[in-house]
Amino acid sequence: MKNIFAFVVFSFLLASCNVAFAQQGGFPSSPTFQKVTSKNATSSEFRFYNTSATATNRAGRIAVGSGGGINAQFCADDFSSCASILALGTRAANVAATATLTATSIDLVGAAKVNGVAIPAYSDAAPAFANTLQAPLFLATQATDAQYRSFNSAATTTNRAVKSSVGTGGNYAIQFCDDAFGTCVDTLRIGSRSGNTSGNITLTATQIDLTGTTVNANGVPVATKSSGSFTAAIVGCTTSPNVNVNWARSGNIVSILYDTSGATTCTSNSTSLSFSNANFPAAILPLRNTGAVYYDQCGDNSVTVDCSSWIGTTGTVTFSKGKSGVTNTWTAAGTKGFTGTGIQYTYILN
Repeated sequence: MKNIFAFVVFSFLLASCNVAFAQQGGFPSSPTFQKVTSKNATSSEFRFYNTSATATNRAGRIAVGSGGGINAQFCADDFSSCASILALGTRAANVAATATLTATSIDLVGAAKVNGVAIPAYSDAAPAFANTLQAPLFLATQATDAQYRSFNSAATTTNRAVKSSVGTGGNYAIQFCDDAFGTCVDTLRIGSRSGNTSGNITLTATQIDLTGTTVNANGVPVATKSSGSFTAAIVGCTTSPNVNVNWARSGNIVSILYDTSGATTCTSNSTSLSFSNANFPAAILPLRNTGAVYYDQCGDNSVTVDCSSWIGTTGTVTFSKGKSGVTNTWTAAGTKGFTGTGIQYTYILN
């Protein structure tokens, strides 16, 4: 009964081996079979070989093990050595434990599935990218670097290629190139490393924006730069003429210039004189009153006098006559204002 079952299995699996055996010359009309049984054998086998084939490895064997495992093999003519083609592991009920198919090339004809889910068809063709991507180019032993090249075929400019390269010393570069990669310009270059620490880093661009609350160098904040301008009105007259104000900031240091070279006099109606703070930028407001700046070209009742001034914490610039610091001694009549070209203040924000 055991041998009858093995013969049925053999008939079923013979189709699996058919293509491979045919590649070795095909089966004769009456292949030679051998049957092996033994009281101490662990399997029942069907052995066969193609007597018309010229290759020496023209035999095959299908074995059914005592545990239900099935194995189809190619063998030497004398069956002294065999290589597995299909192995179905010991079954649990009517389901094989494992199935192993061994071949140089395996072709699945029809809808291939894994656990009922279709397997996507494999293709050697390049994937369809919106941008054309060249295959990586790794240069051989004479090269000083290994490169990865790509370009955007959809771009309208001719300089649309990018090259990334790693040199033999560990230096790394990203470059913009022409389409033929004949001319490339550095965007990012990292110098040869020492251990796990990179060398010099060079970032080349028309403009470089560093985004963050703080930018540090070796743990110390880097002084960021900014600048701007606004207008400030003279306060203490019947009119409020404006002066132009330019400022620049580097880190926590601010320099600000009130340009008094224009129409900066007016008819006084108050004993005080100041610049308004209406447009003063909040980012450069001092935390305390700035030091007084001495200025010898103020006008009071059409007379040039010395004066001093400072910027308060709200951005208002207050003037006093002379160095007294007293702010209410200006004449409340006549012409008042500034006869010089400008007043500059420099202070630290914190």
